[in-house]
Amino acid sequence: MPVWVFDEVDLLGMAGFAAGSALLLLPGRWAWAAFAAILLGAGTMMAAYSTYGMYDAVYAATGTAAYGLVVYGLSRLTDLARRVEAARRELARIAAARERTRVARDTHDLLGLGLSAVALKCDLVIRLIGRDDARAGDELRRLLEIAARARDEVLSVTGEGRERLSLRQELAAARDALTAAGVVVHADPPAGPVPPPVDEVLATVLREAVTNVLRHAAAERCTIRMSTADGAVRLHVANDGARSSGPAGTGLASLRARVDALGGRLTAGGDGAGGFELAVEIPLPP
Repeated sequence: MPVWVFDEVDLLGMAGFAAGSALLLLPGRWAWAAFAAILLGAGTMMAAYSTYGMYDAVYAATGTAAYGLVVYGLSRLTDLARRVEAARRELARIAAARERTRVARDTHDLLGLGLSAVALKCDLVIRLIGRDDARAGDELRRLLEIAARARDEVLSVTGEGRERLSLRQELAAARDALTAAGVVVHADPPAGPVPPPVDEVLATVLREAVTNVLRHAAAERCTIRMSTADGAVRLHVANDGARSSGPAGTGLASLRARVDALGGRLTAGGDGAGGFELAVEIPLPP
């Protein structure tokens, strides 16, 4: 009789492993058909050799099912753990790629105008030395301010408390940089308050637009206009000295992504008269 008990346990274990293996190895409906067939076979065999008939058959079938499901569950758990770990690694890779993209975009947007202004101020100071030393000293002080601001902006790229760009401040900086480059500026300040998210995006757009004027144009005049009407704010930057600068960079693509995120629209291109225009329209939140 002890040998018979051992044989029962051995039968349930073997049949259970077979049932679990069927679920793991066979596809779709075939797996469950084979699983049911193994349960039926284990129950039938137990009923044929036991003294309790149907009771032992049900016991064998449920025991085999329990063994099989445990085998299947443990095997699937291991596979799922590997998949979860792979998914975590992929999410970490995507997060790192997104952070690199953000840092590169912010660095480009923040430093473009600042470095261009530093270069222009240096050139202006060199030309003023010996001719107008007082003005050269003023320009040097202004140069130090621009360099200090650029340094702070670099440090804030990876910081959590980065100060928002201000459209009014960027307008003043744009006027100063363009004037130092010998460009006549006509600028209209914002007529009224603009929501902070919209204000920051417009400030970024203005900074990039002025940077492009300084780097990629031979402009004599630059016009900056802002208006608010029909529930939207509009920024228009135009210059009269467009010239080919080779393949397009990432600046406009970055600006377009920022504007699109607020439901706005950005257009840029030649004006047909040798100039270049950049226009942005962003709807104001209700």
